[in-house]
Amino acid sequence: MSARHHLSLLLLLLAAGLLACQSSDSRSEILKQRARWNVQVQSWASGDDGSLTVGTRISGPVNSTLDQLTFQILMFDADNNLLGEEWRTVSLSEVPRGGPVDRAFKVQAPPEGVENLGISLVLAPTPEQESHIPELPAVSP
Repeated sequence: MSARHHLSLLLLLLAAGLLACQSSDSRSEILKQRARWNVQVQSWASGDDGSLTVGTRISGPVNSTLDQLTFQILMFDADNNLLGEEWRTVSLSEVPRGGPVDRAFKVQAPPEGVENLGISLVLAPTPEQESHIPELPAVSP
């Protein structure tokens, strides 16, 4: 292999490494931005069709660079056992200057009785959870 090929290969490897670092930095920054947002359950009601309407309040920093925010709605029984979860993504263009903004979401309730609800921003997502969070850049295996 000539010196020119070695140099080309070296530059290609360096560029790939820089892109991987940028992706990691970008992911880290997005997770930090997500942590600055707050989603709270304000109310919830059962529907005749087996659904729940969950009223939430969304607020965050005025200077957020995120376009959207994804979170989990968690459903628990009376003993705080997790019965189910649903993911929701909101456009932050609907949350002027960081909010607060009230938003309602309809979710399918599990057949067991839901006694309590929670919200999780999933700030340390597993690889499976990352697949539900579109604002995170895809990580190559």
